[in-house]
Amino acid sequence: MWLELNGYTWNPDAAPILQQYLDEGNVIAALKLTRGARLQDVHPITLRYDGLETCFPLRLTRIAAVEDMDIRVFVLADDRAAPTNYRHVEINPLKIDWLKQASNYKEVVAQAVDAPLADGRAFVTEYAGTSSSVSQLEIYRVAWNEQEFVGLDPTLVVDALNQQGLASCTDAAACTWNHPLIYGLLLAYLPPPQGVEPLDFYPYLGDYADQIDVNLWNGGAEFAAALLDRVIDPGMHASELLDTWPALTRMYTTISPDEMTEDPIFHTTPSLPSVPQLRQAYQSVLLSGDSIVRLPDEREVYVPSGAPWPAIPGDDWWAQEIQTIPFVGAPMSLVDNLAAIDAARTAWNQANDWPRPLEPCPGGDDGLFGSTTNADDGDGPGEDGSGSESGGLDDDKVCGCRGDHGSHGLWLMLGLLTLHPRRRR
Repeated sequence: MWLELNGYTWNPDAAPILQQYLDEGNVIAALKLTRGARLQDVHPITLRYDGLETCFPLRLTRIAAVEDMDIRVFVLADDRAAPTNYRHVEINPLKIDWLKQASNYKEVVAQAVDAPLADGRAFVTEYAGTSSSVSQLEIYRVAWNEQEFVGLDPTLVVDALNQQGLASCTDAAACTWNHPLIYGLLLAYLPPPQGVEPLDFYPYLGDYADQIDVNLWNGGAEFAAALLDRVIDPGMHASELLDTWPALTRMYTTISPDEMTEDPIFHTTPSLPSVPQLRQAYQSVLLSGDSIVRLPDEREVYVPSGAPWPAIPGDDWWAQEIQTIPFVGAPMSLVDNLAAIDAARTAWNQANDWPRPLEPCPGGDDGLFGSTTNADDGDGPGEDGSGSESGGLDDDKVCGCRGDHGSHGLWLMLGLLTLHPRRRR
């Protein structure tokens, strides 16, 4: 085998998978990892090839994969991307624990993509929209300049990194590296003296001037070349890609080794709608202490006081919809659980006597009927500055008053949720 003849350490179980790729006419690139290398030693690898498909080589991954392994795919293109030979799933938002910052998000996705007809080979779309939504500040900055390090006194290296925005390192308690490869470059070309911890060394280089290995630093030329090769050039290229391609799609799945039998392929289609990176729900706390959570699609869920996010009886659907997405036209639904999910939600709310009729606010002003407004301030007092609740109502009644009672939002940002509860009403 070629790998053995060229000194590669490899898993023999990969042989039939590699042969399958070769039989299909694919070309394989083999890379050697340096024994003993650390995470900070890894630097970007760019492979360019001509092709008609966007393919993720997943089959070979199963040799070292774990159960329900996370896979995220980012596609830059002219239009939104979608899986070609995998299913597309919309998860059931009622399964997400909005009260605990989506601590069960991975579980929801894992259960949804394992649902019948998704069969463990499916993706959810976490974001689909403009690529300009990606902040490029940590990808590339014009201030990055490798030439400033050529001939630089090694005691001034961290100061120069700070000035270029590649580091924020002023003392041991506040020393951070603003690019994931900077720390590894420092360890390679400007390592701490024997017995000195890195965080005791880099903020105070001047204190160790007589212990710095000036031969290894060697005038900074090799550090500068590595900085250009590993940080600046890849960052500039990534920035150019974001500027060139207007649409970004982020897809996510969990998949186990026995499901990695087919490489997912992706295509683009202009007919698909965008998917926001921020999805917001609102929590309103009633006088009884119970809550009403309004989901991003405007549906409401009743949550009893002090109770966890409800496991709604009869709601066994993790996937709200399972689709195939053609190259042209609208998605084709294989499974649509929306009506059943909503029936279970309605039954749950009704069992908790929700919705309830609005009652007049204290004072008997008949003009004070209506629901509270949803504002996004979420953390301040009421309009009078007191932050106090309306009084004098029975716990089983809802008062609709004029004015802004504020709102606490539950946020879904590219798969991450945070909680901002509303003030009481």
